[in-house]
Amino acid sequence: FDLLCAVCGGSRGIGRAVSMLLAERCCRVVVVSRNQHAAQATVASLDGGTVSFIPSLHPWQS
Repeated sequence: FDLLCAVCGGSRGIGRAVSMLLAERCCRVVVVSRNQHAAQATVASLDGGTVSFIPSLHPWQS
């Protein structure tokens, strides 16, 4: 079956390792990170084109 997994902090460290493991196990992965470049690098390193990314999460501004 096809799973969609969101990994918060998925662009480096343990989060990146989890993103890679999930992608290896045929999951679609959403890499959530505050750093757009790190998220894009993680997405580029994952195989199969089943990965998306959310480049940044900003707090609401008044």
